[in-house]
Amino acid sequence: MCYIYVDALSGEVINKIDLINDTDVSGTASTLYNGTKTITNDSYGSSYRLRESTRNIQTFDATNATYTPGVGFSGQSDFTNSTTTWAGVPYLSSFTISAVASQGWWYTVFADEIPDLYIVVKDGANQIVYTSNYINNTFPPVTFYPNILLQNPPYTVELWDYNAVGANDFGGSYSITTNAGTQSWSGSGNNGTYTNSTLNNPALDVHWGMEKTYDFYQSVFSRNSYDGNGSVIKNFVNGTMQVQNTQNNAFAMPAPYNIMVYGMGDGSFMSPVVGLDVEGHEFSHMVTANNGHGGLTYQGESGALNESFSDIFGTCVEFYGASSPNWTIGENVTIPAPHYLRSMSNPNSGYQPQPDTYTGSYWVNPTSTQDNGGVHTNSGVQNFWFYLLCQGGSGTNDLTHTYSVTGIGITQARQIAYRNLTTYLLPSATYNDSYLGSLQAAQDLYGNPSTQYTAVRAAWYAVGIGNDPNNYCSGTTNLTATSGTFTDGSGIANYNNNANCKWVIAPPGANQITLNFPTFDTEANYDTVFVYDGPDTTGTLLMTWFGNTLPSTINSSGGALCVKFKTDATTTAAGWSASYTSTGITPTCGGGTILSSPTGSFDDGSGSGNYGNNQSCYWFIAPPCANSVTLSFSSFDSELNYDGVVVYDDLAATHQIAALSGTSIPSPVTSTTGVMVVVFVSDYATTMQGFSASYISTGSAYCSGTTTLNTSDAGTLSDGSGANNYCNNQDCRWLIQPPQATSVTLSFVAFDLEQPDPEGTIYDAVEIYDGTNTSAPLLGRYTGNTLPASVTSTGGSIYVKFYSDISNTKAGWSAYYTSTTTTYCAGTTNLTAPSGTFTDGSSTNDYGNNSNCSWYIHPTSAGSITLTFTAFNTELNYDGVIVYDGSNNSASVLGQFSGTSIPSPVTSTGGNMYIEFLSDQATRASGWSANYNSLTTGINEPLSSASFGIYPNPNNGAFTIKINGIIEIETISIYNSIGKNIWNNKLPISNNEIPVTIENFSSGLYLIQIKTINGLINKQIIINK
Repeated sequence: MCYIYVDALSGEVINKIDLINDTDVSGTASTLYNGTKTITNDSYGSSYRLRESTRNIQTFDATNATYTPGVGFSGQSDFTNSTTTWAGVPYLSSFTISAVASQGWWYTVFADEIPDLYIVVKDGANQIVYTSNYINNTFPPVTFYPNILLQNPPYTVELWDYNAVGANDFGGSYSITTNAGTQSWSGSGNNGTYTNSTLNNPALDVHWGMEKTYDFYQSVFSRNSYDGNGSVIKNFVNGTMQVQNTQNNAFAMPAPYNIMVYGMGDGSFMSPVVGLDVEGHEFSHMVTANNGHGGLTYQGESGALNESFSDIFGTCVEFYGASSPNWTIGENVTIPAPHYLRSMSNPNSGYQPQPDTYTGSYWVNPTSTQDNGGVHTNSGVQNFWFYLLCQGGSGTNDLTHTYSVTGIGITQARQIAYRNLTTYLLPSATYNDSYLGSLQAAQDLYGNPSTQYTAVRAAWYAVGIGNDPNNYCSGTTNLTATSGTFTDGSGIANYNNNANCKWVIAPPGANQITLNFPTFDTEANYDTVFVYDGPDTTGTLLMTWFGNTLPSTINSSGGALCVKFKTDATTTAAGWSASYTSTGITPTCGGGTILSSPTGSFDDGSGSGNYGNNQSCYWFIAPPCANSVTLSFSSFDSELNYDGVVVYDDLAATHQIAALSGTSIPSPVTSTTGVMVVVFVSDYATTMQGFSASYISTGSAYCSGTTTLNTSDAGTLSDGSGANNYCNNQDCRWLIQPPQATSVTLSFVAFDLEQPDPEGTIYDAVEIYDGTNTSAPLLGRYTGNTLPASVTSTGGSIYVKFYSDISNTKAGWSAYYTSTTTTYCAGTTNLTAPSGTFTDGSSTNDYGNNSNCSWYIHPTSAGSITLTFTAFNTELNYDGVIVYDGSNNSASVLGQFSGTSIPSPVTSTGGNMYIEFLSDQATRASGWSANYNSLTTGINEPLSSASFGIYPNPNNGAFTIKINGIIEIETISIYNSIGKNIWNNKLPISNNEIPVTIENFSSGLYLIQIKTINGLINKQIIINK
């Protein structure tokens, strides 16, 4: 866009002024995993950014960005470079504080006696590029992991100590170099180390990888961006959110966010999560979400398909853009053996083993809560299908089916997969839907019969879905939907010779099946369709049909039909299609239910009626930390030998301990483990009243229910497991409401939960809410084994929820909380009256946490001030009062008081006294009250202290006042330590001396005030008896 200046007479363009100050230019990038690559960046001002307008790709540094749920990131920054050559940059991986000055810059007596350290990193422009969370109440050594690129030196690291009240304490600024290796820093009593390395910027991998991903989709599928409409592609590197361990994740966030996030890895489990197949994978999640049919629901089989399509197209991107592509996922980023997350060529291998066969080894029940029904696990089935479709292969699958697939290459295979995703799959799609959709896609693109169509069928058969590709139909197909269609499988071709196929129609709850054949054409007398009244060929034969006339409608007597198609060795025809409907009841139960309470009850769901036909229902009984489970029945009524209950004592349902059927109430069944799986199955006919059951378990959970913590300002909490691992299926909550709290801070001291899936699926977690329940705003969700930062509520309540799934437990976590309360005093109060009283301000309440208050007593013409406490109750050694002999806290200390004993009175040596009250963040008490009295110097000028002397001093009550010179004395007065006048007299002078004897005075400090016609003078004496 530009201003164009045209000569009005000639029409000649005489000048152009560009309105856009950024321009796409070519650059060279030293990537982390892919070597030196050509990228497109834009020229912006005097530097270059990882943005480009042609593909509409933007790559941001989210290190200091703020994530807002429902909105996304804000405050991110651009990656910039002074030239178009992007080389490796220094990288600050860790910063350790080994020691801080003892009782130095961070220290405040009582209020802050243990540091709360954090660091701030600033670049050469004095801009903050990193701020850590503070580490609560911890002495060094402490280590922070900034994981930031040092692109704009020189850098400084500032030390800070967090204060709950008042300004934070600054511990100095320390220069760091960008040199690689571990180096030391020190100054002002503080010291430590930091570690740099030279790292090719992972953001370059993301930017280049997204360019390759865009080019792949544009050139191969003519798709412009993830939505096909050219929308901006936003990448965020090193973004932190409310979920812990985002550094080990890469994930896509479709609408309303439409962004992708890449973690920098923790250096232990993962390196920066920016491999080319990762970029392709995450972008493909966005494509799936915009497939034109509402995406694929991230649960169960549809969720597994969602993940699989991302693996498929992520791998396709790698084969499109990488110099050495392979069939593994995450091979660049995974540190533990075997150094990749998943394998498409061998799904049983990898850091996350997957099934290579539908319902085979490693298959996760799609109805379970584990991994949203196994979305990251069960995806291996379609992954292996795609690999075989591309490369071919032979073998025997987990269902003992022998297969042989001739590959068609990745070029044609990806077209079939893409058309299936964008044309035929609905949000709740199952593996069978993907099977049918891919066959239709192959037929659309390459015809049927065709090599490609046959390969698609063969690859699905290899992973346990569909029929033997040597026949258009083979084996037995189970149809459980309430209505549906099916065919001989030949499509527009003729069926095969020597076919022998079955379809069992048995919808749960069905009482009758109605079957129709809209088309029918078979070789007369030889190729025949048989229909049986029941789920197999032992039932009554309802129809035998061949030829090219349509059969009549067929109705079953029960809830199942079996259709068999058999052909001979010669002569084929177009085949047939069929449709069915069913009538019956809604299934009274279905799928799997997890029961995690120590005791409970359940039934088949039929109530006062009968259960339905063709039902299959599961109950997974897994109380937290159970040792055994005992199942008892209060009623039992099933069709003998056909319907019943099977009991297992393992979650995989492989170890059967009971099989129950009939009308007699069975004896109790006890598992040998802490889990039990109860399966109820019914056949196609004859239903009965069903069963009711209850269970009890031995063992107990380490935590359960909701614990309310509302009696103390501070306390501890944990999962309760101690030295053991926490339990499976736990759901424990804590409502923390310290008395009179205005905020609550939760800090973890240990944290070890089951690691999340690298793409973000969480299994076990601690959630923290800013309020009294889970409806309050979420402050953080934490999982894995990285110690979370401290979390502070905005009010006086914080709610903690800990949950674990049905398997895989770890050591657990422990934490403590502190709170802040209403502040009853603040700042400095000036007291100028000759006497008065003051308190901590809390009245009948306990004083506030984190108090920092002072009183400055300075009556006019005061010669001394005596402070007397009338009540005193503070947390010993942590909260207390400090009295200074002067006008501020730099004066000498007269007394430092803490605990429950009332301190002795203290007297200043002059007319100023400064009192501080400090409390820490935990444990309060009723506080204190005090009064003060002052002795003034009178309205006349005081005499020189050299005019009088007192000896001996200290004394036992008998002493002498020595007068220097000729002075007329009017009175002699004595005051006790609280300023009360307790003795007055006028004694005779003999040889300039006045002997004084005082009886009945206790030991202590007293003030002698001598009044003359010329003024007053004060002297302190100490009486020891």
